[in-house]
Amino acid sequence: MRPWFSTPFVEVSAYGLFSVLGVIIAGVVFFSLNRNKAYELPGRALAIFAVFVLTGGFLGARLFFLLVSFSLLGTDPLAGSVILTSAGSVFFGGLLAGLGAGFLASRLYGLPFARLVDLAVTSLPLGHALGRVGCFLAGCCYGVATETVFGIVFPAHHPSHPESVLPVQLFEAVFNLALFFFLLAWFRKGRHAGTYRLPALYLVFYATFRFLIEFFRADAIRGVNFLSTSQWISLPLFLAGLYLFFSHPHRREDHHAKG
Repeated sequence: MRPWFSTPFVEVSAYGLFSVLGVIIAGVVFFSLNRNKAYELPGRALAIFAVFVLTGGFLGARLFFLLVSFSLLGTDPLAGSVILTSAGSVFFGGLLAGLGAGFLASRLYGLPFARLVDLAVTSLPLGHALGRVGCFLAGCCYGVATETVFGIVFPAHHPSHPESVLPVQLFEAVFNLALFFFLLAWFRKGRHAGTYRLPALYLVFYATFRFLIEFFRADAIRGVNFLSTSQWISLPLFLAGLYLFFSHPHRREDHHAKG
């Protein structure tokens, strides 16, 4: 755990640093994937889509974090100020808002959403993997207590100390890295361009993993009833992925972006 990196000028948040690196690297991959012959979309289309997705994703992740975090106010009167000043975010909030913003951009500017979302979901897991490394360094999103060899002990000021807990952040980072290479292999085939197969696969596999890994998380913000907030969201996303995969087997969006 190393929540801050010291420089000669300023201390940098590990979570913020790795989140920014994740966005940058995913962005580079997003634009690079467009060289595939099945895509080759205009640079203007990619830029507009990226701006909308990043803006929507950032706002959605932050707003959703505030929404689920304020459930703690009843147990801790000081939680409000901590929540407002922290840099926390919720991935699913960013994912849903980002996709919604990208769809809006496609309607406003006549962009080929189906192929743009292929580029986005293929590059997304790589950036997400780096973000989870940032979570681990910051000590957030930690796992349940364990006596297995996989457990780690965070420093004395961490909420889980002195227990050994599962580093579920790193488990998710490894999964996202594997998912990136899996989607990249499908992407390179080219014949799936614009068929919604790639976003369908992403939703099915990530929602399944996220639903399962949530059982091993132990941080404060968990959700309602017997499932966490992320598990409740994972269920409809999994079904949406199955629907996309089987309802668009041959459908392809062939029109190109304007300009």
